[in-house]
Amino acid sequence: QMAQSIARVATEIARQVVRDELNADPQRIARVAREAVNAVLMSARHIVVQVHPEDLALVEQGAAEVIAARGARVVADAGIQRGGCRVLSDVGTIDARVGARWQQASSGLGSELPWAADDETAAP
Repeated sequence: QMAQSIARVATEIARQVVRDELNADPQRIARVAREAVNAVLMSARHIVVQVHPEDLALVEQGAAEVIAARGARVVADAGIQRGGCRVLSDVGTIDARVGARWQQASSGLGSELPWAADDETAAP
């Protein structure tokens, strides 16, 4: 029980640190988008990178090379939280939204603490 309590506190602290980092350096989304596009199979076609409208210019500038190389297009989607993206293609989806990445990281710590009360990982 003590270990679970410690893991929960550590996860809560980590969540706040991540939130602060996203607010302090919104250009991190360009790196996230590059990594997500690079994770898509080379045979994929019709690649669409969905980002929050306020992140659109950051991604178009910061990930321009990989987006052009893959023939991807970037679209604004208000349903995507700032700092994350979702990459759609004919062979599948890469979910790099903040909530999805958080869920993966926090479960590795043995905690199921959601990113937010209305956790976006449940969204389609």
